[in-house]
Amino acid sequence: MEHHSHCHEEKIKLPPYQLTNEEKKVAELLADNISEEKLLEAIHLISMKNDYIVYLFEIHFIDHVIKMYTKEILPKIKPSQLLIKIIELFDIISETTFRNLLLSINILSLLIPVGFCNEVPMTTTHSVLRIYDNLIYDEESALFSMSNQIFPLLMIWSEFGDSSVQLLSLEILIKLCHVKSILIFISNSPEKVDSFVTQFKKLHERPILTKKIDELFNIVSSIPSIRSRLN
Repeated sequence: MEHHSHCHEEKIKLPPYQLTNEEKKVAELLADNISEEKLLEAIHLISMKNDYIVYLFEIHFIDHVIKMYTKEILPKIKPSQLLIKIIELFDIISETTFRNLLLSINILSLLIPVGFCNEVPMTTTHSVLRIYDNLIYDEESALFSMSNQIFPLLMIWSEFGDSSVQLLSLEILIKLCHVKSILIFISNSPEKVDSFVTQFKKLHERPILTKKIDELFNIVSSIPSIRSRLN
């Protein structure tokens, strides 16, 4: 966790934004005592105008959210409106051009416990995966997500998620498998190859997943040990 405090000392360099003084005042009302209502309001503001994201970082609203999340939610993850709204907030930020600000708060390591929790609603699991997905856009970010447990998450949810979670898991896997070193990781032992191929061959029988899994198999079959298991 050293990395986390280290980031804060350096003070994130925030991108420029355009808000009127009136708009700033509205956002400032949210700053302390984070509640479900305030999270809803923040989500609403951001969906009207993405620039609010930068200002919410600037006035430490996001810091307060993280503090609360770390103190009250992470020690024992259970479904709550607060948890759901916090993940929704991060999800909507990840859909914007300001998504990289999420990396400054170590978002992925904060999401891991929620990602693995099977008690939260599927829509929340979907949001967690979508945040990962939105933060994977090149080889480096793909490897960074691998160091934050994305692979086991995708193996679990491609099998046990509802169909939209399964499809998103497959899409992310396909994205990751374009990175050579990740393909090597998947195939670096016979056991790994075996469990990978077995799982996806079984899932391939579900009509809704067939097309995506064909696409996945097409990419991973560039690795001989996987190709021979697929034939």
